[in-house]
Amino acid sequence: MWFLAWDTGGAKYLHANDTQHAIFKNNCELATRVFDCLDRTQRPFLFATSQLAGTRTGYGMSKLLAETWADELRGHVVRLWNVYGWEPPGERCHVIPDLVRSGLSEHHVHCMTSGEELRRLLYKTDCVDGLIRFFDQSTRSCDLAGEVWHSIAEVATMIAELADASLTFGEEKGTEVLVDPKSLLPGWRPALSLADGIGLVVEDARRYLASSAVS
Repeated sequence: MWFLAWDTGGAKYLHANDTQHAIFKNNCELATRVFDCLDRTQRPFLFATSQLAGTRTGYGMSKLLAETWADELRGHVVRLWNVYGWEPPGERCHVIPDLVRSGLSEHHVHCMTSGEELRRLLYKTDCVDGLIRFFDQSTRSCDLAGEVWHSIAEVATMIAELADASLTFGEEKGTEVLVDPKSLLPGWRPALSLADGIGLVVEDARRYLASSAVS
């Protein structure tokens, strides 16, 4: 079993004051039910945790709880860094699809922060490839992350160029957790560069927005 489900979203959702109780509640209930099932059935499993595990938010603390629980049950535990891909807009939307949507729909990419905050970004297909390889190995824990840190300003600039849109930044620095991965999966590295991954997000967004306009 792969335990990937979690109450999550982008930084604006994870750090909002009015979401914390629901995030704690939803994730603790989810962990209780799934881990109880795994304990009873003794199925081999993989749990996806996050570089944000342990940060003082509902998301970070519930991830740390579940990460420890999964380890006690002898499961595979993989820690993910900033996995991205296209997703429809909404309150939980992450920064990259948010910026892509504004660039394509409004012809203007507005980054709410100064863009200085850093991320180790990993495209979704690279993440899946890493998860498959990890589950087939004997090691019980690893980190999956992009190879270098990139600023959100770099990302926003790429998106603006691909969308042929203008670009502005806010004044405040966004949140970041500058924790380097310590146990990268041996013999594995992402196949896609950041530029290629951003390009795929833009392509997916164009298709989504075109189909939404037709319907």
